[in-house]
Amino acid sequence: MSDIIQRLVLKYSLKPDSYYKKDVNPYKVAASFEDMAAYETFKKKWMGATEAGWYGPQGLGYPMPRVWYAVLDEFLEWCRAENPDFKILQLAVKFGRVKIYLLGVDSKITIELSGPLFDKKLIY
Repeated sequence: MSDIIQRLVLKYSLKPDSYYKKDVNPYKVAASFEDMAAYETFKKKWMGATEAGWYGPQGLGYPMPRVWYAVLDEFLEWCRAENPDFKILQLAVKFGRVKIYLLGVDSKITIELSGPLFDKKLIY
């Protein structure tokens, strides 16, 4: 596992299937103000790094654990430090997992990050 992914996993205690309480269906719970604010803040920050013609961070939204926005933000900051010209193609929750599509970043690293950003309750 790459250093950046190890740091994020440890810092945020990332564990697949640990983001929702056992009896909670995230699709039946209304988004909190904090959830919506986290999404809007993240989207505004990163839309400018989106490749023309792509969705960028708009594929995210609710439901998604709020901590994932902090993880993705820190990861994208790392990407920008590694390659100031990197571009976001799409960030989305698909099949319970965050999918990360970027230009100018090794896809092996983005695949590593999508592992801990998984919760089976987000599969619909």
